[in-house]
Amino acid sequence: MSSVLRAWYAFVALGLVTLVFTAFVGQVPVQLSSAVALPHNTPYRAGVSIRETVLSLLERRDLRAEVARLETDVA
Repeated sequence: MSSVLRAWYAFVALGLVTLVFTAFVGQVPVQLSSAVALPHNTPYRAGVSIRETVLSLLERRDLRAEVARLETDVA
């Protein structure tokens, strides 16, 4: 039996086990779904984190410029 055929049978068997598991459980447990969702959401979360970091740096730069302007107004 070739390795591709064995891999295909393993894939089909795991698919059937998953189908049976979800049919009897009704809803997938949170621990299982969070373990699967974590790698799936990683690129999205990384993009959000980078965007929020850039926005906070820009806001901080604007605040420093405003503080400098207010200091010169007070002086």
